[in-house]
Amino acid sequence: MLRPIRVAVLFGVAATFAPPRTASAYVDEVQASTRIEQYKPIYALFGNPDTKLQMSFRVKMLPLTGLYAGYSQVMMWRLWEESKPFRDLNYNPEIFYRFELGDAPSWYVDLGLYEHESNGRSERASRSWDRSYIRYSMTHALSSTSRARIHWNVKAWVPYNYDYDNTDIARRRGLYEAQISLVDAFGSWLDRSDITLRFFGGGPSHVNPLQGGQEITVRFAPRLLSSSAAQIVVQYFHGYGENLLDYDVKKSVFRAGLGF
Repeated sequence: MLRPIRVAVLFGVAATFAPPRTASAYVDEVQASTRIEQYKPIYALFGNPDTKLQMSFRVKMLPLTGLYAGYSQVMMWRLWEESKPFRDLNYNPEIFYRFELGDAPSWYVDLGLYEHESNGRSERASRSWDRSYIRYSMTHALSSTSRARIHWNVKAWVPYNYDYDNTDIARRRGLYEAQISLVDAFGSWLDRSDITLRFFGGGPSHVNPLQGGQEITVRFAPRLLSSSAAQIVVQYFHGYGENLLDYDVKKSVFRAGLGF
């Protein structure tokens, strides 16, 4: 299981996939030839009791191949408490191979060779599991005269190597996850936008989406933010498995904040 590590160290490790060319005055800041790309959405969403933060990056491990290393982290932060503790941190490294089937990045299949997820806790609070997966992803243009399009993907996995305190996690996180997004469908009203429905299975069958989790995320950037990478994010989650520590606790949570 992964153990807790500082966020600053994570960025430093990611930058060492290739030898640094020059170093700045600070030993933890380097200029490396490796191209680090954003992977999943990055955001900070304020809520009560937990503020939710997510960061995610990927890097191509070998040139001229589709082999990637990815790293994502979800943090549940009790921002409104006096000591502002991080209640749960979920570490999610993975290695996958991408097969591009058409015009990149619109149509592809990812073969997840190995994916690990854990919260780095000990004893009764420990949570972890491993997966191997396949993910199919495709984008469809809604018309030839606008930017509007639909993007969707389905990810199915084989879970294994459970922590002894979450052997039933597939009952709450299922055996698959699906997403569908409506992208840039508001014309000139917004600089960019997307509405995403994400859901995963659960229950005794491990595939019932009503017994797993459902999440709706709206992201948009008004014209006045057209020169900025930031966008406004609103998210509603219902069900189980939003984070590892309370994967078996049902919740309904509304949050809002900024994303990138």
